[in-house]
Amino acid sequence: MTDTSTPVTPELRDAALRLVSSCRDLAWGPDTTSLAAEMELIARLSELGNALGYRVAWTRTTPP
Repeated sequence: MTDTSTPVTPELRDAALRLVSSCRDLAWGPDTTSLAAEMELIARLSELGNALGYRVAWTRTTPP
């Protein structure tokens, strides 16, 4: 069996911690529906993806 796990670098750890913090703020903060809160979460997800070596792109769609 091959180990395909990603080594935990300081950059990856920091990106993951910022993502968790943003998720907590979005879930428990006073403004959980604003575009700014959504964009902050997307930025943190992108940062984590980049730290993992992925190129992350997002598009906003409006529900039907």
